[in-house]
Amino acid sequence: MLKIAQMELFRIFCKWYSIIPFIIIIACFIQGLETYFDPIHPNFFSAYFYAHGAGAEALLAGIFPLAVTLLVGHSLAWDRKTGFYNYVMIRTNCWKFIGSKLVSAAISSFVLVCVTELIAMAYAMVRYPIYDISHSQIVYALDLYKADPFVYVLLIILNTILAAICFSFLSITLSTLLTNIYLVVALPWLFAFILQFFLYIISKIRYAPLDLLGIYMLRNDYSIFEIAMVWGGISLSLVIITFSIYAVKFKVRESQNAI
Repeated sequence: MLKIAQMELFRIFCKWYSIIPFIIIIACFIQGLETYFDPIHPNFFSAYFYAHGAGAEALLAGIFPLAVTLLVGHSLAWDRKTGFYNYVMIRTNCWKFIGSKLVSAAISSFVLVCVTELIAMAYAMVRYPIYDISHSQIVYALDLYKADPFVYVLLIILNTILAAICFSFLSITLSTLLTNIYLVVALPWLFAFILQFFLYIISKIRYAPLDLLGIYMLRNDYSIFEIAMVWGGISLSLVIITFSIYAVKFKVRESQNAI
């Protein structure tokens, strides 16, 4: 499975258009950082959190799901559409194949988030070179922020990594049912917007998906690891669903071959 995962990672990152999701996220960060302006407290922490989605004019939360699926979401759908899936099945079994897809998607999401987040933080430190944590609108995990703001940034990055993994896994789950690459890439993004809109209508905004990408930092009703547990729990559920779908498909395929 590890060899297949390595091959998947090579396929993902060695294509010229793989740079596009990185550019999109970095551009959204820069847009948010340049939109941020506080003449009284122009510190890089506040600017970074603003650009991350805590700011009213930040675009990152709305674009992030699409950027993630652009990088890894089309892989399985492409293999099924081109017939490469059938070729791989000769050399391995479906469990290793799907497992490698999930592992490579998780690693790719990790790389995407870490690279873009670190670039954004570096940009914020250059653009607003003031270290000041005495004035901030941050409420989520406030004690950690006051104790060590850089560890707090790592917590935010962890939450974002798990969110990226969740969206990439959702694309793979959809790819077990669909071969249309555009739908597989766009549906997780559209689903996030639809669910966000629906939860706001019924006034159940605690777990609105786009809010869990940034604006949650302005709310005090989350425990320190609650955001990570939400994204991690959804990701685990998607893994189970994906393997369950393939278990059913594998049994159907075996019965057809037996006939």
